[in-house]
Amino acid sequence: MRARVARARLGCVNRCPEGRYESMDLLPERLSLFPLQLVLLPGELLPLHIFEERYKKLVSRCLEDGEPFGVVLRLGDGVAAVGCLARLVAVLEEFPDGRSNIVVRGGTPFRILAIDVPDDADEEPLGVAVEYLEEEPDEASGEEPAEERAEEPTEASEPADLGEVDTPDAPTPLSELLRRFEAARGGDEAIGDEAVAPVDDEALADAEALAGEDAFVDEDGGEESGQTQRSYRIAADLDFEIGLRQRLLESRSESERVALITGYLETLIPKLELIESRREAIRGNGKGD
Repeated sequence: MRARVARARLGCVNRCPEGRYESMDLLPERLSLFPLQLVLLPGELLPLHIFEERYKKLVSRCLEDGEPFGVVLRLGDGVAAVGCLARLVAVLEEFPDGRSNIVVRGGTPFRILAIDVPDDADEEPLGVAVEYLEEEPDEASGEEPAEERAEEPTEASEPADLGEVDTPDAPTPLSELLRRFEAARGGDEAIGDEAVAPVDDEALADAEALAGEDAFVDEDGGEESGQTQRSYRIAADLDFEIGLRQRLLESRSESERVALITGYLETLIPKLELIESRREAIRGNGKGD
């Protein structure tokens, strides 16, 4: 598993209100903040290269007392309003000058309530007061998901004579969309942030083992935990654009996240398949149609 981000339009992303707050101690939860040009998702493993003094100190605190911190999408001179809790999983490499390569795991999403800018921003990270976002359970209907539910015949009814009337196509199952996406997309896109560490697959696999057999199951457990994290697992494994990843992080409903992914794939896949067909034509004939 690798953390990846494709270059993309940010679209509509909620920005956190700016400003310094003098009453941070009175607010519920306080975190150190690590703004990046990427979106960390719950359960996702992210390799980071730590080279700035403020983040060297942050990692030291993580090693000493297990302190988590917040990863949030950087937007120009500000940040997004919703970020993701990060916990240190492994230190892969340490250098004599204090730099290090680490791996963190995404945890609970949070909303930023207030930002505290330190007096020496080069030596200390931003501080934020946050509220953790709870998952909103989907409507309990007792029915299977739409993609898996067959239409049941009504009693005492004859098949309608549709004649020449067109009927809408059945929705494409998400599993089929994912298969087509994997077949049609090109190579991996590099993460656009210098803080992301270049880590080989073997080292990251070791970090995955340290994180647990299933990093996408909620830490609080529960019978529905694994299913709840399905959308995050998909988004972490595929090259989704930053704007979509942020919307998935902000969404508090699994069914809404699955709908966002489905709509995104239904729009993108035909374009990718067209590009691939033209490449095939060029390889076969020396020219496109």
